[in-house]
Amino acid sequence: LREARLQSPPKRAAQPAPPPAPARPAAQPPLGNIAGGNLLDSMLEENAVSPTVRSTDPLFDYVRRIAEPYLVEREDPGRADWVAHVDGEIGNAMREILHHPDFQAVEAAWRALYFLVRETETSPLLKIFVLDVSKPELAANMIATDDLGRTALYDVMVRKTVGTPGAQPWAICAGNFTFGPNAEDLELLGRIAMVASQAQAPFLAAAPLDGVTNDQAWGIIRELPDAAYLALALPRFLLRLPYGPNTDSTERFDFDEMPDGPRHEHYLWGNPAFALATLMAGNFSERGWELTPAGYELTGRPLHSYEEKGEHKLKSPAELWFTMDQVDGLLERGFIPLIAFKDSDRIRLGRLQSFRKPLTALQGRWR
Repeated sequence: LREARLQSPPKRAAQPAPPPAPARPAAQPPLGNIAGGNLLDSMLEENAVSPTVRSTDPLFDYVRRIAEPYLVEREDPGRADWVAHVDGEIGNAMREILHHPDFQAVEAAWRALYFLVRETETSPLLKIFVLDVSKPELAANMIATDDLGRTALYDVMVRKTVGTPGAQPWAICAGNFTFGPNAEDLELLGRIAMVASQAQAPFLAAAPLDGVTNDQAWGIIRELPDAAYLALALPRFLLRLPYGPNTDSTERFDFDEMPDGPRHEHYLWGNPAFALATLMAGNFSERGWELTPAGYELTGRPLHSYEEKGEHKLKSPAELWFTMDQVDGLLERGFIPLIAFKDSDRIRLGRLQSFRKPLTALQGRWR
């Protein structure tokens, strides 16, 4: 600015800029409409176009301020249909997610862990630790070497506990795994049994419903002395009720998880190893290290009630109802059956035992 003042003036004076055109006043509603019966319609019409715009007419604004608290938004006649359509599309997407096997596996793992933590009365003498390892990861590590002392499971269960003076040993180890009578599973299960034996902490897992009668394959593991530290249970147990207006309703939108009726694979089933661990923890809270083989029972489990072809039905809290003959057959083969009762939310263990043949009590630190 200082340099501009020192410059010589131009030879011709600049023409002054024309003054700006006066602002055009905002269009106002016709006076007749304001004074007559169309005032409310005019206000509603203006409000629908832009609720932030306000008239500059004092009378119009005065009447607006009086009437505005009593204005009611016009209901869209198609709104209910749109909401129902959106809820339906969200419901379809949610069902695809909830019933996908990968998502079911994740939800079942977390809900089973939540069940264990919620039902267990922890204390300085009873603690829960979580190891994040998948079955393929465990298998790759356990079978990669013939020396079990070099495996991660041995390091966690043996070297850092019973192999370290003053360290706290494990009581049990529950795996969120299912082992079948195939060569790969049997090899892994045998190696786990050896580690569990050295840790003096039994390993709990699940067996599939199919293949339990394959005595020849299972016999490879059952005849190992270390099988006294293995417990295999079946079937799976129900972790939650399906979402729906009559079971477990959702808050954000209308959702029915099974609108076309229940399907077995759409229920959320949990690994029975968590049921065993929960019951054994409860026994420890009541009796300490005096482990009893019988009398274990879960109550208050989800029991799904529904109508099918006009008939009232109940979904068992366990994946399958066993007859007493089936229970006896499973026990004789070394398995631990979860017994559900008709029209009841109870699940009972057939007997707490090891997978060892001949039948042997489950070995551990208890008396």
